[in-house]
Amino acid sequence: MGHDPIAERLDALAAVPPEWAEYARWLREQHVSYGPRDYLFSEDRPRFEPRAEDVVVALPGLRVTERAGVARLELPEAGVGIDVPGIPKLQVAEALAAIDGRRRLIEARWESGLDAEQMGRILRVAFGRVLLAPQAVAALETQLPGSTLVRFPCAPYAIERPYWENMLSLRRRMESSWNELSSLEGFVALLRRLHVVALMGGDLRTFYKPASPASDLACAPGALYLDAPHILPGDRHAIFVRGPRVNVSLVGGEGWYRALSASVGDPQALDAERRFEEGGLDWGTFLSARSEKDVKAGDWFLPPRPMAAEHFEALRARLVRARAAAQGGREDDAIESCAAFHRGFVRLHPFHYANQSVAMNIVNAVLGTAVGAGIPHLLLDLLALRMSERGYAEVFRRAVRAWAVTEQDPAKRFGILMGKRGRMEAAVERMRTGGEAGEGAAEALVGGSRG
Repeated sequence: MGHDPIAERLDALAAVPPEWAEYARWLREQHVSYGPRDYLFSEDRPRFEPRAEDVVVALPGLRVTERAGVARLELPEAGVGIDVPGIPKLQVAEALAAIDGRRRLIEARWESGLDAEQMGRILRVAFGRVLLAPQAVAALETQLPGSTLVRFPCAPYAIERPYWENMLSLRRRMESSWNELSSLEGFVALLRRLHVVALMGGDLRTFYKPASPASDLACAPGALYLDAPHILPGDRHAIFVRGPRVNVSLVGGEGWYRALSASVGDPQALDAERRFEEGGLDWGTFLSARSEKDVKAGDWFLPPRPMAAEHFEALRARLVRARAAAQGGREDDAIESCAAFHRGFVRLHPFHYANQSVAMNIVNAVLGTAVGAGIPHLLLDLLALRMSERGYAEVFRRAVRAWAVTEQDPAKRFGILMGKRGRMEAAVERMRTGGEAGEGAAEALVGGSRG
């Protein structure tokens, strides 16, 4: 039988799962600019969207007023006033009356007489601020604390709901798949499945778009990022042409980085260029480079390519050691191995995006066993791309000791974590302006700042 290229292409098209095509279409629809991206998700603003089946409640004392012909939702005791443009005061009042803490959101809309667009306008400005869905949030928080899914502790309404749900599905799949670590093939296949779940959900219908600019360029659930960075020499700095790269600019300020690197004996973290090698393997390089689209040169980490089986075997071995140590009650060994796994994963950058989310979810699953709680992501991925193996191990250890809060009551846990964040940001600001960290030093020397 002769070669039939059309048949081969037909077979390839037939093999494309419909869920992938649906996710690709959805990504294209999301490719709309709503202003500057909060790439590090450090802004504590509402992102958790309500759904028709949620029971929504209003904060006590919320009332409807009007100013200059624009309806407002006001909470006088808290000094909160929120304009609701485009909706008459009477209709806002009807919506608020229908949101009684017992009805589901769809029932409240029907009761109010508002259409979907009108209710949507109200929710877009008020939900997560003065209108809440406590049952929906509590259902997720009790299963997987939101603080372990974000860089810095924040209000639960600042976490995107599909992301939270997908991370919960990822955790469940991870905890039911430890046996996959017994072989390299099973481990790589598990990582790819976890990445799919992170983006598309456990039901393959709960879509999430990472903030990384790479998500605008590729639809790649579970696909390994095989491209190699293409760099050319330049007069002042390297010229970046194409391929994978990760921004490792000094978020938090040079003063904070200098204090942190000095505290762990790793001054090279501020060098202009650094190459990493472990066990005879290349684990990437950071350097100053500029692409055609960049306004100016910046510090970039270039992942190692090609990815070899030895890279994945090193990750597998580290994760196996971490879990065995956690199960055996050897906290320090578990933390050290988690640091090594996380460092290797983010340096390898095996996927186009969402690498940090997947890596920290795995790490926090182990830390939950080892120390009783996971930790926020902080700036650990950026530090892992700059620091030596020994320096990063110490930073990671500090992060666990400072941020693993085992308090079980969600409200108390939130209060503790937000207190730590406040002290951290104050200490980082002092360092940024040339002062000493003082109070909050423990958190500041691992946490970073808003940027």
